[in-house]
Amino acid sequence: LSGCTFGQTFRASVTSGRDLGQAELYDTWEECQRWCCYEEACVAMTWNPDTKLCQLRSSRLEHAIEAMASNNYAANVESRSVDAPDGYSHVFPAIDSEGLALASFTGHRSVEFCKGQCDDEWQCNSFSWHSEQGC
Repeated sequence: LSGCTFGQTFRASVTSGRDLGQAELYDTWEECQRWCCYEEACVAMTWNPDTKLCQLRSSRLEHAIEAMASNNYAANVESRSVDAPDGYSHVFPAIDSEGLALASFTGHRSVEFCKGQCDDEWQCNSFSWHSEQGC
């Protein structure tokens, strides 16, 4: 998948770890991986081929995986890189930065919208974005 490299895929049950939001339906393991790659806070995911539920994780799974007979797939994100020809780049994990908040656009699910708002404001030199909270 473009932008992400995943570690070994395990067929195992995950017994602990932090979920990242609600599980969502995806038809394939590859679609689940794409979703994880898109979400910057995702560092691992699990997917069940029977239920088609993909669960993103905000913690790595090394100590949470129990090798046992299971239909679940599980993997960690090993690296993430995003080309930014428009001058923006992703910073992961999130950072705290000092500065003046110029505006807030809650609920906007498009990072492109936030880039446009920042481009239009001459004082804007960065922004933070979350898929559910906006920018």
